Amino acid sequence: MKERSRQIPRMKELYSTATSVVIWCGGIPEDEDYDRHVMQVVVAAEALHDGILRLPDSSGFLDAPAETKISILNQQVAETQDIGQRLIPILVDGGAWMMRTWTLQEAVLAREYPVLLVGKEVNSLWKLAYLKSTIAAALKAGQFGDYFTPLARLLLAASRLDNMLALAFKLSSRAKGTALSSPKSAHPLRSRLDLVTQFFRIRISSPRTENSATLSQFSSELLERLASFSDGQTTVPHDRIYGLLGLTDFPESPRYIQPDYSRSFGDVFHDYTKFLLKTTKSIDVLALGKPGQLQGFSTWVPDYTERLNCQPTDVPFAGEFSENDRCLSVPGLCLGKVTAYH
Repeated sequence: MKERSRQIPRMKELYSTATSVVIWCGGIPEDEDYDRHVMQVVVAAEALHDGILRLPDSSGFLDAPAETKISILNQQVAETQDIGQRLIPILVDGGAWMMRTWTLQEAVLAREYPVLLVGKEVNSLWKLAYLKSTIAAALKAGQFGDYFTPLARLLLAASRLDNMLALAFKLSSRAKGTALSSPKSAHPLRSRLDLVTQFFRIRISSPRTENSATLSQFSSELLERLASFSDGQTTVPHDRIYGLLGLTDFPESPRYIQPDYSRSFGDVFHDYTKFLLKTTKSIDVLALGKPGQLQGFSTWVPDYTERLNCQPTDVPFAGEFSENDRCLSVPGLCLGKVTAYH
């Protein structure tokens, strides 16, 4: 447990040194049309990616308006709705990998585009993310009418690719027009990939110092990561939080938020919730898990293993903690009085 706890703060440094990340979605289904459909999706993803790069003064995929991306996709692909339908099985096949908390760092902190193996095809994970994001935008705009079933819409919306892509860009020093760095040794898949211009190169983390990671910055980053990825699958509950620390500038203090697997996950959830309430001055953290589920802990402590899909608020935290930090008092508003009941 002690060794495992000591390794957590090093995860960002370790994952950010990866020069190649290869993701395998599993075996090939016994379906003669599967390979053809996957190839069509890969071609569409490449065409959309290249179309965005050809835009005048293009500063990247995330900066392009949704209407522009939809227009480019419609120009490049004849049957956009069919591509959307064929993308869904790929998202489902890769869903098990994408939903694990620790694999999030593998993709987001890698120096180069993560490579996705789907059937017999090879493609960049982020190019598929561009495609998924654009099809979702077209679906939201009503382009496909009732072509997609409710289940298909749900599966498309459930993918975490959008959030993963946005986080990768946010953590990067975006470099428009910079070619992907060549690895020291040629990767066997490299010849099958069209490694054109990259939008970003992930920065390698610097050594942890107290000056480089203020508590305010860290707490804001962690709250954002929890809001986007706290539903990730983990072996132990502690990793609902610990598994996201590598995606932040994690500080060396205070001591009570340092990874420690010998503590109960209830203690970890309590201390991190208290810390985030005090440092972010926001009540949003209280909506990231089901309240009142942790036996022996105050009902205000969220259980991060049971995600609540609540929207962020602008309500500031104005509460006070008791001396032992177990009781939380917050001001309220009297809406009325019950004078009688039957």
